Amino acid sequence: MSKKKPTKKNEPKQIQEKATVTAPEYKIGWGWLLLGLSILVFLLFANTLARGHLIQGSDQLLAGYMFKSFAQDAIRTTGQMPLWNPYIFAGLPYIDALHGDALYITAFLRLVFPVGTVMSLVFIIQIIVAGIFTYGFLRTLKTSQAVALIGAIAYMFTGVMVTHVVSGHDGKIIVSSLLPAGLFLIQKAFDPETRRQLMWFSLLGLVIGLALLSPHVQMTYYMLMMMAFYIIFKLLALGIKEKRWGFGAKSLGLSFGSLALGFAISAIQFLPSIAYLAFSPRGEGGRGWEWNTSWSMPRLEVFDLFNARFSGILENYWGPNAFKQHSEYFGIIIMALAIVGIILAWKRKETKFFMGFSLFGLLMSLGGNTFFYRIPYEIFPLLKSFRAPAMIFFTVAFSSVVLAAMALEEIINAPPKPQKERRKKPDIALLVFSIIGGLMAILAIWSSADPSGFGNFVSGLARGELMQTNGPERAQALLSRMQANIRNASNGFWLSFLFLAGGLLVILLWRRFKKLTLIWGLALAGLVFVDLWLVDRHFVDIVRDRNGNPISAEELYAPDEVVNYLKADNGIYRVFPLQYMGNDLYRRDDYLMLHGIQSVGGYHGNQLERYQEFIGAPHTIMFRDASNLRYPAFLSLLDVKYLISLRLPEMADIDRYAAQDQAMIRALYSELGTWIDTTQSTFKPVYLGQNYAIYRNSAPVSRAWLASNIEVIKDDKAILSRIAQKDFDPHRDVILEEKPGDWLNSADTSSPGYVSITRYEPNVIELKTDVKRSCVLVLSENWYPWYRAWVDDKEQKVYRADYTLRAVVLKPGMHRIEFRFKSPYVTAGVWITFISLGLVGLAVALSLVSIKRKDKKTTG
Repeated sequence: MSKKKPTKKNEPKQIQEKATVTAPEYKIGWGWLLLGLSILVFLLFANTLARGHLIQGSDQLLAGYMFKSFAQDAIRTTGQMPLWNPYIFAGLPYIDALHGDALYITAFLRLVFPVGTVMSLVFIIQIIVAGIFTYGFLRTLKTSQAVALIGAIAYMFTGVMVTHVVSGHDGKIIVSSLLPAGLFLIQKAFDPETRRQLMWFSLLGLVIGLALLSPHVQMTYYMLMMMAFYIIFKLLALGIKEKRWGFGAKSLGLSFGSLALGFAISAIQFLPSIAYLAFSPRGEGGRGWEWNTSWSMPRLEVFDLFNARFSGILENYWGPNAFKQHSEYFGIIIMALAIVGIILAWKRKETKFFMGFSLFGLLMSLGGNTFFYRIPYEIFPLLKSFRAPAMIFFTVAFSSVVLAAMALEEIINAPPKPQKERRKKPDIALLVFSIIGGLMAILAIWSSADPSGFGNFVSGLARGELMQTNGPERAQALLSRMQANIRNASNGFWLSFLFLAGGLLVILLWRRFKKLTLIWGLALAGLVFVDLWLVDRHFVDIVRDRNGNPISAEELYAPDEVVNYLKADNGIYRVFPLQYMGNDLYRRDDYLMLHGIQSVGGYHGNQLERYQEFIGAPHTIMFRDASNLRYPAFLSLLDVKYLISLRLPEMADIDRYAAQDQAMIRALYSELGTWIDTTQSTFKPVYLGQNYAIYRNSAPVSRAWLASNIEVIKDDKAILSRIAQKDFDPHRDVILEEKPGDWLNSADTSSPGYVSITRYEPNVIELKTDVKRSCVLVLSENWYPWYRAWVDDKEQKVYRADYTLRAVVLKPGMHRIEFRFKSPYVTAGVWITFISLGLVGLAVALSLVSIKRKDKKTTG
């Protein structure tokens, strides 16, 4: 496109524009940028990296730390990545069933550093990544370096990025940090002047692959949704405005290639995981509108975007949801600037996109609290498989940061308007900041001077939503908590007012004295950072004891009285931690797993569905109300050698307790009698500790045994019913769902031989047997199609026995049996991932070499 030559008519205006003072551009090298952003992040996380400290993160502390430690130990002891986790729920696949970020790139750090340290480093690295690519993306939108730096800091420390730390939701933070990277690469790849299009699209595929390896599928879904809309936006902009439909079509095709490449890169994780859906309790997809819209963002919490303390932080939260361990707050200055950006930068096509998507994302976040969500719920593929629509809010935060950056660019670096035009139009920035600041001041004064009246006003707004979601009794308790939080809310209004006033002052000074850009840019960046830091600091902490002293992972997970007793038994067995009314009496985490003790329960959420049915807890992902474990045969089949219970006082001594405590003790005895009443149970007390009691199974239990009587039952309910019958002998009888070819039951009831385990590792179990007559070797491990068996080096069919266990048929003689996890999906996934990564490297190398050759020809 040719540029229009200046005419004499417009020459004076051009001369006038050249004479105006523009903000000087201070060059920030990428190294200095990385250093500066890293320092800010380390200021927030420094305490978590100190020796003897462990970062607080509920999900990580309940299970993530154990999963990561298990993989670290398995690699060090066996030299292999574990493919099976035998420690919880009688075993489940490690890769297929998802055990956190097991295959994300930061997993390599766990080969060098302690698990607890890497838990902090993952958050630190990803937040820095978010800042670097937000800066890069804003620079592609032609913002100045100072403005891009402010935007980078804003997104790095926004609530949906940092506040998920306290929950240990590393997957959410990983995907949130990769969103700006994806948009940056799209921006680069759709530039008609680029000479590295293949490289940019290849790297886009890498970003998609990393997001999938996070492996937070729902967050990645939302990320891909925004990226898809942005690609369509870029395509239309190229075609309609620049008439570059050919280049746009080519770019669109390469975008699909990036998506395919991303899935290929993640194949090492997602091929096995997709295959696992057929065995998972989560494989059925969504469970209806109510389930899908649970954990929507409440309408009331839109106020939190202006005052992060309005609905209460952490234990002060009084909103409609059951609890809240994060904040959507992205800064009051950014909020005001985003509104300014919609007005001042409206002529920019990017403004329309990010305004539209921020509105779309907000409505999506509100989920079932507005009528809008029904539209995407019915239209978008796979959306019905997810709940908690509020997770999409990270796209709103990023969009708002972009709008704010474009506003700041317009305010600071836009050419001055003629004086007549300035008189006609108001100062938008001053107007918006003043309106929001005035509202914050009014609310601050009101809530400070008349907290009771302010509380009554908020109660009137909130009561309906609280009653609808929680019922009258719970709603009243939440309103009482709201009253107690008014002081915090008032402080929040004052802070919002002060930050708005400070931000406006800096912006006006920056606009007036542009030569001091460095000072004003750093000042505004500092205000944005401090505003967000005051919220973030509540969500980044370390584990402490009851006295507030830091404790290390070694101290937190130190062996207790139960572990010390059980570790004395170095055999292979499982324990059953008892529950009362669905509540754990011992622990609800995977603590025992960390100490190498196998349990019939655990904390995961994606264990084998058939196992859940076996224990009597179908249609749930929790180890709770396992009704079938009241039957001795089920416990024998699961090799349950020990029960863990509270130490209860003797019934003869309960008169010493208060009436309420006596009632609880009797209720516990009544509920637990099936297991701990020695007159009716095979479990006998062997350890009475300070807090807990351990009972040992006096009935025969073993990890492997030889059964001689096959019962063929195909109906699932009939199998479970048969196992519950008193005449079912779990070590003599075995239930198969199909009859082995030439099998004939024998009338001989004597033992058909012996079996012993010679090797026991996550991926391999080896046994040896001496069999006198044909029998069935039953292994008390969950059946899974890819945990296969070889008898005397010949692969043999593994039958599903007793609903969920493994079995192989043996003929008379001495045998060596090897069970080994060997999945075609894992094997194919490994190859596809590494080939795909190689293609990314090749594409980048070819792009760089091609450019160098073209440059040489040009200069030559």
